Amino acid sequence: METRASYVLVGAFLLGLISAGIFFVLWLGGQQDTTNAIPLRVHFKGDVTGLDKGSNVRYRGIPVGKVTRIRISPRDPDIIEVFIEVREDTPIWTDTVARLETPGLTGSPFVQLLRQSPGSKDAAAPVPTAFSADELRKLKEPHLIQGQPTNLQKLFDELPKAVVAITKLATQATTLVDRASAFLNEDNRKQVQTILKNVETVSANIETVTKRAGDILSKENTDRVSSILKEADAAMAEIRPAVKRLTTAVGNVEKGAKSFGDMSTQIEAMVRENRRPIRNFTATGLFEFGQFIADFRKLVNSTERLVRRIESDPSGFFFGRRRGYSPGR
Repeated sequence: METRASYVLVGAFLLGLISAGIFFVLWLGGQQDTTNAIPLRVHFKGDVTGLDKGSNVRYRGIPVGKVTRIRISPRDPDIIEVFIEVREDTPIWTDTVARLETPGLTGSPFVQLLRQSPGSKDAAAPVPTAFSADELRKLKEPHLIQGQPTNLQKLFDELPKAVVAITKLATQATTLVDRASAFLNEDNRKQVQTILKNVETVSANIETVTKRAGDILSKENTDRVSSILKEADAAMAEIRPAVKRLTTAVGNVEKGAKSFGDMSTQIEAMVRENRRPIRNFTATGLFEFGQFIADFRKLVNSTERLVRRIESDPSGFFFGRRRGYSPGR
Protein backbone atom coordinates (compact mmCIF):
# COMPACT_ATOMS: atom_id res chain seq x y z
CA MET A 1 0.00 0.00 0.00
CA GLU A 2 2.83 2.40 0.86
CA THR A 3 4.57 1.72 -2.49
CA ARG A 4 1.35 2.37 -4.46
CA ALA A 5 0.72 5.60 -2.51
CA SER A 6 4.24 6.87 -3.26
CA TYR A 7 3.71 6.26 -6.98
CA VAL A 8 0.50 8.27 -6.87
CA LEU A 9 2.19 11.16 -5.12
CA VAL A 10 5.11 11.19 -7.56
CA GLY A 11 2.72 11.13 -10.57
CA ALA A 12 0.57 13.90 -9.12
CA PHE A 13 3.68 15.99 -8.45
CA LEU A 14 4.93 15.52 -12.03
CA LEU A 15 1.52 16.38 -13.52
CA GLY A 16 1.32 19.51 -11.39
CA LEU A 17 4.83 20.53 -12.40
CA ILE A 18 4.07 20.05 -16.11
CA SER A 19 0.80 22.00 -15.81
CA ALA A 20 2.57 24.84 -14.03
CA GLY A 21 5.22 24.95 -16.77
CA ILE A 22 2.56 25.10 -19.48
CA PHE A 23 0.68 27.92 -17.72
CA PHE A 24 3.93 29.81 -17.19
CA VAL A 25 4.80 29.59 -20.91
CA LEU A 26 1.30 30.73 -21.91
CA TRP A 27 1.43 33.59 -19.42
CA LEU A 28 4.86 34.64 -20.65
CA GLY A 29 3.70 34.55 -24.28
CA GLY A 30 0.61 36.60 -23.43
CA GLN A 31 2.69 39.18 -21.61
CA GLN A 32 5.05 39.47 -24.56
CA ASP A 33 2.20 39.86 -27.09
CA THR A 34 0.53 42.51 -24.91
CA THR A 35 3.76 44.44 -24.56
CA ASN A 36 4.61 44.46 -28.26
CA ALA A 37 1.06 44.73 -29.61
CA ILE A 38 -0.04 47.83 -31.53
CA PRO A 39 -3.57 49.11 -30.76
CA LEU A 40 -5.79 50.01 -33.73
CA ARG A 41 -9.46 50.74 -34.25
CA VAL A 42 -11.74 49.92 -37.19
CA HIS A 43 -15.01 51.59 -38.17
CA PHE A 44 -17.63 49.39 -39.82
CA LYS A 45 -20.81 50.92 -41.26
CA GLY A 46 -22.41 47.51 -41.80
CA ASP A 47 -23.31 44.66 -39.46
CA VAL A 48 -20.60 42.78 -37.53
CA THR A 49 -22.73 39.76 -36.67
CA GLY A 50 -20.67 36.96 -35.10
CA LEU A 51 -17.62 39.11 -34.33
CA ASP A 52 -16.71 39.00 -30.64
CA LYS A 53 -13.92 39.86 -28.27
CA GLY A 54 -10.97 37.57 -28.94
CA SER A 55 -11.80 37.06 -32.64
CA ASN A 56 -8.83 36.76 -34.96
CA VAL A 57 -7.28 39.61 -36.93
CA ARG A 58 -5.47 38.64 -40.13
CA TYR A 59 -3.31 40.47 -42.62
CA ARG A 60 -4.07 39.02 -46.07
CA GLY A 61 -4.94 35.69 -44.43
CA ILE A 62 -2.07 35.55 -41.90
CA PRO A 63 -3.04 35.75 -38.17
CA VAL A 64 -1.48 38.92 -36.71
CA GLY A 65 -3.69 39.84 -33.71
CA LYS A 66 -7.08 39.73 -32.06
CA VAL A 67 -10.15 41.84 -31.25
CA THR A 68 -10.03 43.47 -27.81
CA ARG A 69 -13.32 45.43 -27.68
CA ILE A 70 -16.44 46.15 -29.72
CA ARG A 71 -18.78 49.09 -29.18
CA ILE A 72 -21.16 51.51 -30.89
CA SER A 73 -19.34 54.70 -31.81
CA PRO A 74 -20.31 57.51 -29.39
CA ARG A 75 -19.97 60.03 -32.23
CA ASP A 76 -22.11 58.21 -34.79
CA PRO A 77 -24.56 55.41 -33.80
CA ASP A 78 -24.50 54.04 -37.35
CA ILE A 79 -20.80 53.12 -36.99
CA ILE A 80 -19.56 50.04 -35.12
CA GLU A 81 -16.14 50.67 -33.56
CA VAL A 82 -13.90 47.60 -33.25
CA PHE A 83 -10.65 47.85 -31.25
CA ILE A 84 -7.90 45.43 -32.26
CA GLU A 85 -4.29 44.67 -31.35
CA VAL A 86 -1.73 43.46 -33.92
CA ARG A 87 1.91 42.45 -33.83
CA GLU A 88 4.44 45.21 -34.25
CA ASP A 89 5.71 43.65 -37.49
CA THR A 90 2.29 44.00 -39.13
CA PRO A 91 2.55 46.44 -42.08
CA ILE A 92 0.07 49.31 -41.64
CA TRP A 93 -0.23 51.78 -44.56
CA THR A 94 -2.19 54.97 -44.99
CA ASP A 95 -4.44 53.14 -47.46
CA THR A 96 -4.91 50.02 -45.30
CA VAL A 97 -8.57 48.97 -44.98
CA ALA A 98 -10.37 46.23 -43.05
CA ARG A 99 -13.05 43.74 -44.07
CA LEU A 100 -15.21 41.45 -42.00
CA GLU A 101 -14.94 37.98 -43.56
CA THR A 102 -16.10 34.48 -42.68
CA PRO A 103 -14.18 31.27 -43.51
CA GLY A 104 -16.91 29.16 -45.09
CA LEU A 105 -20.55 28.87 -44.14
CA THR A 106 -20.25 28.08 -40.42
CA GLY A 107 -16.86 29.57 -39.55
CA SER A 108 -16.29 32.38 -37.05
CA PRO A 109 -15.93 35.85 -38.62
CA PHE A 110 -12.60 37.65 -38.42
CA VAL A 111 -11.13 41.04 -39.35
CA GLN A 112 -9.07 41.00 -42.55
CA LEU A 113 -6.50 43.79 -43.05
CA LEU A 114 -5.40 44.58 -46.60
CA ARG A 115 -4.45 47.47 -48.84
CA GLN A 116 -6.76 49.04 -51.36
CA SER A 117 -6.52 47.86 -54.98
CA PRO A 118 -4.15 50.08 -57.02
CA GLY A 119 -6.76 50.30 -59.77
CA SER A 120 -9.21 52.05 -57.42
CA LYS A 121 -6.87 54.87 -56.38
CA ASP A 122 -7.43 58.43 -57.51
CA ALA A 123 -4.54 59.94 -59.48
CA ALA A 124 -4.80 63.12 -57.39
CA ALA A 125 -4.61 61.24 -54.07
CA PRO A 126 -1.35 61.30 -52.05
CA VAL A 127 1.10 58.42 -52.41
CA PRO A 128 0.46 55.76 -49.69
CA THR A 129 3.10 55.49 -46.96
CA ALA A 130 3.74 52.93 -44.23
CA PHE A 131 3.55 53.65 -40.47
CA SER A 132 6.24 52.52 -38.09
CA ALA A 133 5.40 50.79 -34.80
CA ASP A 134 6.76 53.73 -32.79
CA GLU A 135 4.59 56.23 -34.70
CA LEU A 136 1.48 54.18 -34.02
CA ARG A 137 2.28 53.83 -30.30
CA LYS A 138 2.80 57.60 -29.87
CA LEU A 139 -0.71 58.45 -31.07
CA LYS A 140 -3.16 59.67 -28.43
CA GLU A 141 -5.92 57.53 -29.92
CA PRO A 142 -5.43 54.26 -31.79
CA HIS A 143 -4.94 54.69 -35.51
CA LEU A 144 -8.28 54.59 -37.38
CA ILE A 145 -8.78 52.09 -40.22
CA GLN A 146 -11.90 52.29 -42.35
CA GLY A 147 -13.93 49.10 -42.79
CA GLN A 148 -15.21 48.00 -46.17
CA PRO A 149 -17.92 45.52 -47.18
CA THR A 150 -16.85 42.21 -48.70
CA ASN A 151 -17.20 41.49 -52.41
CA LEU A 152 -20.19 39.25 -51.69
CA GLN A 153 -21.92 42.08 -49.81
CA LYS A 154 -21.21 44.46 -52.69
CA LEU A 155 -22.71 41.95 -55.09
CA PHE A 156 -25.87 41.65 -52.99
CA ASP A 157 -26.10 45.47 -52.80
CA GLU A 158 -25.77 45.86 -56.57
CA LEU A 159 -28.06 42.94 -57.40
CA PRO A 160 -31.37 44.90 -57.07
CA LYS A 161 -30.06 47.62 -59.42
CA ALA A 162 -28.99 45.02 -61.96
CA VAL A 163 -32.39 43.30 -61.74
CA VAL A 164 -34.20 46.61 -62.37
CA ALA A 165 -31.95 47.40 -65.35
CA ILE A 166 -32.41 43.91 -66.83
CA THR A 167 -36.19 44.12 -66.36
CA LYS A 168 -36.29 47.48 -68.13
CA LEU A 169 -34.10 46.11 -70.91
CA ALA A 170 -36.39 43.08 -71.33
CA THR A 171 -39.45 45.36 -71.50
CA GLN A 172 -37.89 47.49 -74.22
CA ALA A 173 -36.82 44.41 -76.16
CA THR A 174 -40.36 43.02 -75.92
CA THR A 175 -41.79 46.32 -77.19
CA LEU A 176 -39.37 46.31 -80.11
CA VAL A 177 -40.27 42.72 -81.01
CA ASP A 178 -43.98 43.53 -80.84
CA ARG A 179 -43.54 46.48 -83.17
CA ALA A 180 -41.52 44.39 -85.60
CA SER A 181 -44.18 41.66 -85.49
CA ALA A 182 -46.91 44.25 -86.10
CA PHE A 183 -45.01 45.58 -89.11
CA LEU A 184 -44.60 42.09 -90.58
CA ASN A 185 -48.15 40.84 -89.95
CA GLU A 186 -50.43 39.36 -92.62
CA ASP A 187 -52.30 42.61 -93.35
CA ASN A 188 -49.11 44.58 -94.06
CA ARG A 189 -47.82 41.82 -96.32
CA LYS A 190 -51.07 41.92 -98.29
CA GLN A 191 -50.83 45.71 -98.53
CA VAL A 192 -47.31 45.46 -99.93
CA GLN A 193 -48.47 42.90 -102.47
CA THR A 194 -51.32 45.19 -103.48
CA ILE A 195 -48.90 48.10 -103.90
CA LEU A 196 -46.67 46.00 -106.15
CA LYS A 197 -49.63 44.93 -108.27
CA ASN A 198 -50.78 48.54 -108.59
CA VAL A 199 -47.28 49.60 -109.62
CA GLU A 200 -47.26 46.90 -112.29
CA THR A 201 -50.65 48.09 -113.52
CA VAL A 202 -49.48 51.70 -113.68
CA SER A 203 -46.30 50.65 -115.51
CA ALA A 204 -48.34 48.71 -118.03
CA ASN A 205 -50.68 51.67 -118.55
CA ILE A 206 -47.76 54.07 -118.97
CA GLU A 207 -46.21 51.76 -121.53
CA THR A 208 -49.51 51.63 -123.42
CA VAL A 209 -49.76 55.42 -123.32
CA THR A 210 -46.23 55.76 -124.68
CA LYS A 211 -46.92 53.42 -127.59
CA ARG A 212 -50.03 55.32 -128.51
CA ALA A 213 -48.59 58.80 -128.01
CA GLY A 214 -48.23 59.22 -131.75
CA ASP A 215 -51.94 58.74 -132.24
CA ILE A 216 -53.00 61.20 -129.54
CA LEU A 217 -53.60 63.99 -132.08
CA SER A 218 -56.00 61.74 -133.89
CA LYS A 219 -59.57 62.55 -133.00
CA GLU A 220 -60.65 58.95 -133.05
CA ASN A 221 -58.12 58.06 -130.32
CA THR A 222 -59.11 60.87 -127.96
CA ASP A 223 -61.64 58.63 -126.25
CA ARG A 224 -59.04 55.94 -125.78
CA VAL A 225 -56.59 58.40 -124.16
CA SER A 226 -59.33 59.62 -121.83
CA SER A 227 -60.09 56.03 -120.86
CA ILE A 228 -56.42 55.33 -120.12
CA LEU A 229 -56.16 58.43 -117.95
CA LYS A 230 -59.24 57.40 -116.03
CA GLU A 231 -57.71 54.01 -115.41
CA ALA A 232 -54.51 55.69 -114.23
CA ASP A 233 -56.46 57.91 -111.89
CA ALA A 234 -58.30 54.88 -110.51
CA ALA A 235 -54.98 53.06 -109.95
CA MET A 236 -53.50 56.10 -108.15
CA ALA A 237 -56.61 56.30 -105.96
CA GLU A 238 -56.00 52.69 -104.92
CA ILE A 239 -52.30 53.35 -104.27
CA ARG A 240 -52.79 56.39 -102.01
CA PRO A 241 -54.29 54.47 -98.98
CA ALA A 242 -51.64 51.79 -99.29
CA VAL A 243 -48.86 54.41 -99.39
CA LYS A 244 -50.34 56.09 -96.32
CA ARG A 245 -50.39 52.79 -94.41
CA LEU A 246 -46.82 52.08 -95.53
CA THR A 247 -45.73 55.52 -94.23
CA THR A 248 -47.31 54.73 -90.85
CA ALA A 249 -45.51 51.39 -90.71
CA VAL A 250 -42.17 53.07 -91.52
CA GLY A 251 -42.79 55.52 -88.66
CA ASN A 252 -43.32 52.62 -86.27
CA VAL A 253 -40.05 51.07 -87.42
CA GLU A 254 -38.23 54.37 -86.80
CA LYS A 255 -39.66 54.53 -83.26
CA GLY A 256 -38.52 50.96 -82.65
CA ALA A 257 -35.02 51.78 -83.90
CA LYS A 258 -34.89 54.81 -81.59
CA SER A 259 -35.98 52.67 -78.61
CA PHE A 260 -33.29 50.12 -79.50
CA GLY A 261 -30.68 52.90 -79.57
CA ASP A 262 -31.79 54.13 -76.13
CA MET A 263 -31.64 50.55 -74.86
CA SER A 264 -28.04 50.15 -76.11
CA THR A 265 -27.05 53.40 -74.37
CA GLN A 266 -28.55 52.20 -71.08
CA ILE A 267 -26.78 48.85 -71.37
CA GLU A 268 -23.44 50.61 -71.93
CA ALA A 269 -24.05 52.91 -68.92
CA MET A 270 -25.02 49.94 -66.73
CA VAL A 271 -21.86 48.03 -67.69
CA ARG A 272 -19.70 51.14 -67.07
CA GLU A 273 -21.25 51.73 -63.61
CA ASN A 274 -20.94 48.10 -62.49
CA ARG A 275 -17.53 47.39 -64.03
CA ARG A 276 -15.67 47.60 -60.70
CA PRO A 277 -18.12 45.37 -58.71
CA ILE A 278 -18.11 42.83 -61.56
CA ARG A 279 -14.29 42.82 -61.64
CA ASN A 280 -14.09 42.43 -57.86
CA PHE A 281 -16.68 39.66 -57.96
CA THR A 282 -14.84 37.72 -60.69
CA ALA A 283 -11.56 38.16 -58.74
CA THR A 284 -12.63 36.91 -55.30
CA GLY A 285 -16.41 36.79 -55.15
CA LEU A 286 -16.69 33.68 -57.33
CA PHE A 287 -14.32 31.77 -55.03
CA GLU A 288 -16.31 32.85 -51.95
CA PHE A 289 -19.58 31.95 -53.63
CA GLY A 290 -18.22 28.51 -54.64
CA GLN A 291 -17.07 27.90 -51.06
CA PHE A 292 -20.53 28.99 -49.87
CA ILE A 293 -22.18 26.40 -52.21
CA ALA A 294 -19.84 23.60 -51.00
CA ASP A 295 -20.60 24.33 -47.34
CA PHE A 296 -24.31 24.51 -48.10
CA ARG A 297 -24.15 21.04 -49.75
CA LYS A 298 -22.50 19.63 -46.62
CA LEU A 299 -25.26 21.14 -44.50
CA VAL A 300 -27.95 19.59 -46.76
CA ASN A 301 -26.28 16.15 -46.59
CA SER A 302 -26.08 16.32 -42.78
CA THR A 303 -29.74 17.36 -42.56
CA GLU A 304 -30.75 14.51 -44.89
CA ARG A 305 -28.92 11.94 -42.72
CA LEU A 306 -30.58 13.36 -39.60
CA VAL A 307 -34.06 13.13 -41.19
CA ARG A 308 -33.43 9.51 -42.29
CA ARG A 309 -32.38 8.61 -38.77
CA ILE A 310 -35.53 10.20 -37.30
CA GLU A 311 -37.76 8.43 -39.85
CA SER A 312 -36.17 5.05 -39.23
CA ASP A 313 -36.42 5.18 -35.42
CA PRO A 314 -38.15 8.33 -34.08
CA SER A 315 -38.68 7.05 -30.53
CA GLY A 316 -35.11 5.84 -30.24
CA PHE A 317 -33.82 9.19 -31.54
CA PHE A 318 -35.85 11.44 -29.19
CA PHE A 319 -36.19 9.19 -26.04
CA GLY A 320 -33.24 6.82 -26.39
CA ARG A 321 -33.43 3.04 -26.77
CA ARG A 322 -35.67 1.42 -24.17
CA ARG A 323 -36.00 -2.22 -23.29
CA GLY A 324 -39.59 -3.18 -24.14
CA TYR A 325 -41.88 -5.47 -22.14
CA SER A 326 -41.65 -9.14 -23.03
CA PRO A 327 -44.41 -11.57 -21.96
CA GLY A 328 -43.40 -14.25 -19.54
CA ARG A 329 -40.86 -12.18 -17.62
